[in-house]
Amino acid sequence: MLIDIALAVCLVYGFYTGYKNEPLNKIFRVLPFLGGFLFAIYLAPLFYDKLAAMWGSDSIILFALSFILCFFIGWSFSRYLADIFTVGAKKMKISKPEKSLNGVTVSFLLAILFSGLLAFFSKADIISEKTRNNSLSLETLESFPVKLKGSIERFKPGFAKFYEKSNEIIEK
Repeated sequence: MLIDIALAVCLVYGFYTGYKNEPLNKIFRVLPFLGGFLFAIYLAPLFYDKLAAMWGSDSIILFALSFILCFFIGWSFSRYLADIFTVGAKKMKISKPEKSLNGVTVSFLLAILFSGLLAFFSKADIISEKTRNNSLSLETLESFPVKLKGSIERFKPGFAKFYEKSNEIIEK
């Protein structure tokens, strides 16, 4: 129960801090570019292969154009999703959706930090058995860092493929 109360305090504090101070406004302006970059990393090699097969030639300029086109598509899609969120939030009468998104994001980041600390304390046997048994969220919180690491690991094949394809094109 103590762990659940600490998690609730962490989430409420994170939401309050994010809503009040808006620390992530600059980051949210960068997110569409990050979305475009990730989209281009994953799809530019595939798009390039299709274009090179269609035109019967392959060059670094064609690869750069396919990357730029995929980046623009990913950036536009990310902006579109952000606009849908803003319009939907305004329809639900949320007066400041950007502030609410800041609050939720800071809450989420603090939950990640809390779960990492909790996993460390659990592995170090600092948490007593009684506290462990009374907690409703301990099992989920302990598994969260492992799941987060697995999610990050899923990005590696896309980056590796992009790296291999770009090196192959540069060498030609």
